[in-house]
Amino acid sequence: MNTNIKINGQPAALNLPPWASFGQVMGTIRDQTKTPGVRILRVRLNGEEITGKSWDSHLGLGLDEITDLEVETGLVSDLARETLGSLDEFIGGLIKELQRSAEQLRLGQSPNANDSLARALDGIQILGHTSPLVERGLGFDARGSNGDPINQKLARLEPILEDMFTAQKDGDVVLLADLIEYELIPYFQDRSKVVQGWSERAYA
Repeated sequence: MNTNIKINGQPAALNLPPWASFGQVMGTIRDQTKTPGVRILRVRLNGEEITGKSWDSHLGLGLDEITDLEVETGLVSDLARETLGSLDEFIGGLIKELQRSAEQLRLGQSPNANDSLARALDGIQILGHTSPLVERGLGFDARGSNGDPINQKLARLEPILEDMFTAQKDGDVVLLADLIEYELIPYFQDRSKVVQGWSERAYA
C-alpha cells in the first residue's frame, strides 16, 4: 500500500525505510522543514484531523497503515495572529460564564452556579495553555493594562482561585460570589485588554 504524504499541499519525497513509523515520519518532516520561526501547524492523518491532539496512539503506526498524511507548516507568528481574534472571544465567553455563576450564587441557585463555575474553570485551564503560546509566537513583551509585565498579572490568578476553593469548601456562597465578581472577572477583563493590545500591535 502506498503512503501519500503531502507538505503544504505538495507531494513530499521523504527518504524513509519501509519499516518507518508515524513518529519517524513526523521527525523526518520536522528536519526537512526546519526553518527559524516555522513550525508544523496542522496534521491530518488518514482523513482524521489530529492537530492539537495527543499522538501517542499513532506513533507506532507503520507506513503500511498510513494511507494519507497531510502536513501544513508556517510561521508561528502568523498562527499567533490568526489565534488572537478567537482568543479574545474566548475570554469574553469566559467572563459571561463567570458573571452567570456569581448571579446564580446570589440567587441561591448553587447547583446551577456550580455547573457554570465548573465550565468556567475548564475555560481558565484552556486559556492558561493558549495565552503563553500566542505571546511567544508574537514575540511581544506582554504587559497588562497598567503597564506591569503580564507575568506579574498571571501570578495574581492562583491566590484568587485558592480563596475561591476555600470559600466553596466552607459553603460561603456570598464570599465566593464576591471573589468571582470583584477579583476573578476584573482579572480576565484585564487579560482581554492585553489580548486587544496584542492585536493592535500585531496588525500595526
